[in-house]
Formats: sequence, C-alpha cells, structure tokens
Amino acid sequence: MSSRIWALSRYFRLLVPYWDKSLLSLFCVGIVVVFGLASPLITKVLIDHVYPGRDLFLLTFLVLLGIVIFIFSTFFSNVSSYLDTYIHQTMAIDLRKKFFAKLLRLPLRFHQANQVGDMMVRVTDDINVIVENVAELIPVLVKTLFQLAALLVICLMIDWNLT
Repeated sequence: MSSRIWALSRYFRLLVPYWDKSLLSLFCVGIVVVFGLASPLITKVLIDHVYPGRDLFLLTFLVLLGIVIFIFSTFFSNVSSYLDTYIHQTMAIDLRKKFFAKLLRLPLRFHQANQVGDMMVRVTDDINVIVENVAELIPVLVKTLFQLAALLVICLMIDWNLT
C-alpha cells in the first residue's frame, strides 16, 4: 500500500511544473460538469411547469438557456482539452530530455551492455505510458469525482429521502 502511495506522489511531482495549467484545466472541467448537470434540471422544469401550464415564455427561455449552456460548456471543454494536451506534450518532451541527459551521463560500459532498441523503447513507449497515466488518468479521476459530488448534491436537493 505504501509503495502505491509513493508512486502516486511521484506522479503528482511530475505535475508540479504545470500546476497553474492543471488547476485551470480542472476549473474548466468543474464548469463543464456544472453545466452538464443543468440539463436534468432544465428537463425537470419543462416537465413540471412548462408542459402542464403551456408556458411559451418559459419554454423559450429554457431553450435559449440550453443553447447558452451548450456554447459555454463546449468552450470550457475545448479549453480544458487544449490545456491537457499542452501539459501532456510538454511533460513528454521534458521527460525525454531528462532521460536523454541521464543516458549521456552513463558510462560507456552501460551503452555497450544495452542495446539501442531497448533504450529507444524506454524513450518512446515507457515515457508515453508515464505521461498518459499522469496527464490523462488523474484529470479523468478528478472529473469523475466532481460529477459524483455534484450529482449527489442535486439528488439531495430534489429529494433527500429518495437519495
């Protein structure tokens, strides 16, 4: 268990140089989650108030609100995706630079004992696996936790007994 925590802390240390972009990306993800949860509330208002009362003004307002929410949600989703891609690519470049610098410092005996193909696999595939775990898995985990918390709050607001 402690080795997993140690590995996770090492992953988070890789994100430290990109903390500002990571926080901005998570903020954008939070906004997208909140906007995504507005759709069930709009549907609730439609079913409970618009259809029985045949309220055309409220229907128009909700449709326009849905369009605005869709536009803003798409914008923030694209910003988050751009930042995640930037972090992913920059982290991969930085890790490859560090790995290559380490290879250059190793003694000649090491290079004679190891094949070039093995080192190339480490530079490409292994670093890609690390970067994918750090830059993609962690934001998805945080987004899922945001969604779970927001859904729980909305369910509690609608009917706490049923929740």
